[in-house]
Amino acid sequence: MEVTSRWNAGDDRQPSLRRSAATKWNGYAQVEIPYYLLVDRDPMRAQVILYANPDRAAGAYAHLQSWEFGETVRLPEPFGVVIATDDWEPWR
Repeated sequence: MEVTSRWNAGDDRQPSLRRSAATKWNGYAQVEIPYYLLVDRDPMRAQVILYANPDRAAGAYAHLQSWEFGETVRLPEPFGVVIATDDWEPWR
């Protein structure tokens, strides 16, 4: 799990077309971490993303599920956890 700040958000997210360098997202997929939960506090995004099904060769995750802040996050098994995000706020 990673929680973004304005200083590290680019390092935690899936790389964009404008970014040539790999990110933690790629590294976690390459070592086949089965799930990567990202809490993105950027005011332009403000969401929780669960990445799954890593592809080691591609260094990418094949599946994602996302929730906006304010929605209830229901993580599937093996977690089986429910997380309320009603009080979560983006960074200022």
